[in-house]
Amino acid sequence: MNTPTRSAYTMPTADVSREQSLVDAVTVLTAAARTGSDFAEFLTHAVAGTAANLGGIEELLAGRPGSWEAHYVSCSPPPSATTSNTCTATAPNH
Repeated sequence: MNTPTRSAYTMPTADVSREQSLVDAVTVLTAAARTGSDFAEFLTHAVAGTAANLGGIEELLAGRPGSWEAHYVSCSPPPSATTSNTCTATAPNH
C-alpha cells in the first residue's frame, strides 16, 4: 500500500474549520474501515503520510508533544517513517 503524499491530496483551504476537517477525516476513515481490508495498516500509512507531508512525526505532534495522545500517535508510524522512534510501553499520565 502506498502512503499518500501531498501531491495526491488537495490541502484544505484556510476557511475550512477544524470541525469540518474532523468530520471529513472520520468519514474517510469509516469508509476505509468498511472495506474489509487491514484497517490498522491503512491508518498507519495515513498517519505516516501525514507526518511525512509535515516534515516528520515531531512536526505532526508539535502542538502537544508530551500528551498521552501524542505518545500513542508517535508509536503508530513504522520506525522508518520517523526520525526517532521513542515509543515505550508506558504512556504519560492523563
